[in-house]
Parts: sequence; structure tokens; C-alpha cells
Amino acid sequence: MKKLVYLMFPMMVFMASCGAQSTGDKDVTVAEAREMIKDNKVVIIDVRTPEEFEKGHLEGATMINFFGDDFDQQIAELPKDKEYLVYCHSGNRSGKAVKKMEEAGFTNAHNMTGGWSSWSAEVESKK
Repeated sequence: MKKLVYLMFPMMVFMASCGAQSTGDKDVTVAEAREMIKDNKVVIIDVRTPEEFEKGHLEGATMINFFGDDFDQQIAELPKDKEYLVYCHSGNRSGKAVKKMEEAGFTNAHNMTGGWSSWSAEVESKK
């Protein structure tokens, strides 16, 4: 049984890391995102669907649908010298979007971990 555990452990670690969409130092918390927004330091990109966006979004956010056929093209048209805060519903799509942005040459794009659901939950808890 011990041998089986030793054989399975590396595979479990590998599988867990494949599912993660963390961008490491590019991840920011909701609190950090609030500070960035408050200081007017970022361009806010919402990568959710139009239906999700219509239900609520961060003030000043530009919607670029991650699932849209023209997502890569719209990202490529953004100025690379700006700082970006990217979010989705939970942080998964935005993590992937930031990764795509980095591959396209962006050096200052941040993923808001927890996404809109964490932002909304924090707002609700303060009421």
C-alpha cells in the first residue's frame, strides 16, 4: 500500500497543478484590486460573457468576452504600456486571459483572484 501511495503522490501533485490557473505574482486580491482602482492606476478588463456583464460589473470595466471569437484580436489591440486588472466570475478565465496577455507581450496585467463573485460577496458583507 505504501508503494502505491508513493507512486500516486507525484501524479496527484501534477494533476492538481495542471488545473490551477494561477499567474503567481500577477494575482491580486479583491482588496489589492480596490486600491489599484481607487488610485486610477489600471485599465479594468472584464472577460465574462455579455450576459454576465449585464448582471453587474466593476465601474469603468471594458468587456472582452473570453469565449468570443475575437478575444485574442481584441487583446492584441490594447496598448501594452498600460497596467491592467482582469477579472471574470471566479478567477479562472481571467487567469487564463492574463496568461494570454503575457504571451502577447503584456508585462503589467493582473488577475483578480476570486473574481466578480468575491468582489460581490465582499460588498454584500459590508452592508
